[in-house]
Amino acid sequence: MEKGATPKVVGGFLLIVALALLLGNQVLDVSDAAVAEIQPRADVLAIDAMGVFGPLERPPVTFLHSRHSEVLAKAGKDCQTCHLKEKDRLSMRYMRLSDGSRQEVMDAYHTNCIHCHQSMAAGGQASGPTTCNVCHDSNSMVRSVRQPFGMDLSLHYRHIKSQGQKCETCHHQYDREQGKLVYVKGQEGSCRYCHKEVTEGKALSLREAFHQACISCHQQAVAQHKTAGPVDCLGCHEAGAQAEIARLDEFPRLERNQPDVVLVKATLKTTAFGNPGTMATKRVPFNHKAHEQYNGNCRTCHHADLTACVNCHTVEGSPAGNFVRIEQAMHQITSDKSCVGCHAEKQADPKCAGCHDLMPYQPSAETAACKQCHAEVGQGARDSMDPEQAAQLAQYFLDSRQPVKTTYFDSDLPEKVTINGIQKEYGAVILPHARIVKSLMDQLAGNQLAAHFHSDPGTLCQGCHHNSPPSKKPPLCISCHGAASSTHHPGRPGITGAYHQQCNTCHQAMGITKVDSRDCSACHQSGQDAKPSSS
Repeated sequence: MEKGATPKVVGGFLLIVALALLLGNQVLDVSDAAVAEIQPRADVLAIDAMGVFGPLERPPVTFLHSRHSEVLAKAGKDCQTCHLKEKDRLSMRYMRLSDGSRQEVMDAYHTNCIHCHQSMAAGGQASGPTTCNVCHDSNSMVRSVRQPFGMDLSLHYRHIKSQGQKCETCHHQYDREQGKLVYVKGQEGSCRYCHKEVTEGKALSLREAFHQACISCHQQAVAQHKTAGPVDCLGCHEAGAQAEIARLDEFPRLERNQPDVVLVKATLKTTAFGNPGTMATKRVPFNHKAHEQYNGNCRTCHHADLTACVNCHTVEGSPAGNFVRIEQAMHQITSDKSCVGCHAEKQADPKCAGCHDLMPYQPSAETAACKQCHAEVGQGARDSMDPEQAAQLAQYFLDSRQPVKTTYFDSDLPEKVTINGIQKEYGAVILPHARIVKSLMDQLAGNQLAAHFHSDPGTLCQGCHHNSPPSKKPPLCISCHGAASSTHHPGRPGITGAYHQQCNTCHQAMGITKVDSRDCSACHQSGQDAKPSSS
């Protein structure tokens, strides 16, 4: 599912641990030989409920949830064998609604589990363990392959449709004055905004909230003989099951009072003397609707809430934004939540990495790439615009930008280039120049991000012909790279190192295996018979 940004249903059905304790050897033979044969599974849970009272005295119990639930089903039993109900929802705790004392929780597991195993053994059935060290085994060989699960836009729309457009079925917020959960239309947000990793006050942990709400809803649908989502761990967290979930290619836009386009305020930069800098009058025309389509969910950008980024990430930094300034929030290359960081992730695609691996990000310089986002807006216009006027101006800027989807004409590109200035024991390199350019263009076909930032037909050429303006006839490599490394320009290799670094890095980043960089003859002619040509 999507990046990291979708609400993750963390941990198998949370502590639906109860089932582990009922089924004996027909569920899980815990002998070392049997465990070694168990295949990696997505329903592996750790029974560590005692952790809420302090450090564990023994290792957590490794437990296969779905395997136990399957055996219970064959015996005509269901989840309520181990889980109590509270307001039509199953408690995720085993045989209790809340954690009492340390001894009460411990007794709930030991009494019920061991009793069940003993009863099965007495009835001549294969029985589960009844001794401490067999359950609490720190050397368990069972391996979890659980996959995170999230609600992307496709699945979200399927739920909207199945619930008859009743968003209140899932979305709510806590009204402190009324002391209860309420639904406010137009203020729906991600569950993760309130439900954190651990329970905080009355807000359940994300794990508990998801499993309690989703499983209970699915179970009710099953009881009514309706089509429903999974009710066990493997249905959500097993890779194969996730791949089988139906994905909609087209569905209506998720409406939440969001704009189609917006003119994002840029951070005000000042000079050393406190005067407005070059970015002071620039803003970013942002196509919000298009970015909704590029991402699987709103949380990709709106990671804390669905308001404007500047509400938390101010110019100076604020506690609400963890003192991450708006400029950092938008330009931090190491964050997948920032604009630049997200774009950098796309550049890591093998189709792009051949060029971008050798292009360092320059956050302090106002480069041509900056101008692809930031637009000049006059002081008077900035001060007088209302939101509607700002949106109209943003749309004007967006419409005036024509994506560049091609490079120079074939007649402007040399078919082949002979690199013959570095021969020693190997001959020249005949570079299939036109074929390389065409291959790169084919791979970038349909890439809207590249089309937007490749602002000139010669931008693609700069992947190799760097540090010079786009041109049909860029300067020769030897113009900058001498026979040896430059003492005046640290980091600028000599011509031999420059060629090998550029070519080999590109091949490796793009996953090109036809050319073995360890085999010099794969590129170089075997003898000194290359025809002279510019390199």
